[in-house]
Amino acid sequence: MKAIRLLGKVYPRLQYARTADTIGDVYLGLERYDSALECFYISLNIKLKCLSANDVRTAETLMNIGDVFFEKEKNERWKSNEQYKIKSRFYYEKALEIYTKNKHVNTIHTLNRIGIIYEEIHKYHVALQYYRKALETFGTDILSDDSLKETCENNVARIKWLMK
Repeated sequence: MKAIRLLGKVYPRLQYARTADTIGDVYLGLERYDSALECFYISLNIKLKCLSANDVRTAETLMNIGDVFFEKEKNERWKSNEQYKIKSRFYYEKALEIYTKNKHVNTIHTLNRIGIIYEEIHKYHVALQYYRKALETFGTDILSDDSLKETCENNVARIKWLMK
């Protein structure tokens, strides 16, 4: 972690952000969430200095941060950490703004992630809105694969079933 912290103190360069993201991914895989967050925050700070605010690479790091909070909540469920859902949703929504402006395929992934959060807190109507929006996004010029469309269709069907 010492080396990662140094990256945040030197002149910002994109390759440093990529390094921090890669190490953050490793920590996330090891379920060392606080270390992963530190890496992703360092990466985000570097990217905000080097890139425009609407750059897709910035959104990727925002998604990574959201994923850490999402996974942290899942693995610490016994503590009932609603704050993690709120934090993950916050970062996903920031990423969604950027992906939507860039008509990026991760728009669909992000909409699904936000839908999952609402589904888990039993706000099915809101979850359904996000899942439908993800499905509608296939009608735009965003390229994606059939398995992703199937996931969206399954999400909509599952929520409709839960709402009965």
